[in-house]
Amino acid sequence: MIEPTGITSKTSDRSGALKEHARQEREPIVPRLIVYGDIPTTTDTTFRTSEGDPLNHYLIDTPDSRLRSSLLKQKWRRFRVNAMWVDFTRKQTAWVIQDGKGFVGMSDPTRRRTVLDRILDPLFRKIQESQVLFYSKEQNNRLKEIQGKLRPLIKRLIGDKQKDMFNLDVLGVDPDFQGRGYGSALVEVVTSMADAHGRDTWLVSSNVEANTGFYNRLGFFTIGEITLGEHNPTWDEPPVVVAVMKREANWKPSFEDEKLSNM
Repeated sequence: MIEPTGITSKTSDRSGALKEHARQEREPIVPRLIVYGDIPTTTDTTFRTSEGDPLNHYLIDTPDSRLRSSLLKQKWRRFRVNAMWVDFTRKQTAWVIQDGKGFVGMSDPTRRRTVLDRILDPLFRKIQESQVLFYSKEQNNRLKEIQGKLRPLIKRLIGDKQKDMFNLDVLGVDPDFQGRGYGSALVEVVTSMADAHGRDTWLVSSNVEANTGFYNRLGFFTIGEITLGEHNPTWDEPPVVVAVMKREANWKPSFEDEKLSNM
């Protein structure tokens, strides 16, 4: 969902910039499997896209967040995100555009679990769970609230079907490249695979206001929601809505779906 901004150092060469822009728009958008060399850029993009995410804002921006801010915390946070992408890369379950300026990571129920997975999965899970060691008291309280509401909702709505469904785990496009169709192309990589196997796909959307229409156009529709912060005295902003969305296998837009996605 982005576009390169540093086209030229000559402000007078507007026609050249426009030609370059037109050339880029004509080029097909072709996501490719992530490779290890993409991880630094993909990690940078992950942080850039999280800056405007309401759920991340609710979790991280607490009154006591500065009490636990440190260089070590920042380095460990980056290490955690790098580790996430290493895991996606080794499993070949992530795709990128522009070397990581756009990305999607998924869980594939048709992928056979290997011996290496059995060894490494617990390690990568522990790395991700280690965030609590660096969270402030209020950040940990909010994390517990998120997990305490979201996990039961997913269990109630999806339950045992989860192991048979594709999960769109993470999706992002550098803000400078948004509006180029990267997000749609990346989502369609996942949904095409799901359709080929006759499987449904689900996701959690943490930016409902901005993303619901986008996901509706691609066949994802809300099946349940939670609200966060409505009873938290340390939160003085509107409640944060998080949605669980589902796409049926081989979904085709109906007239009603098209009306809903355009609302």
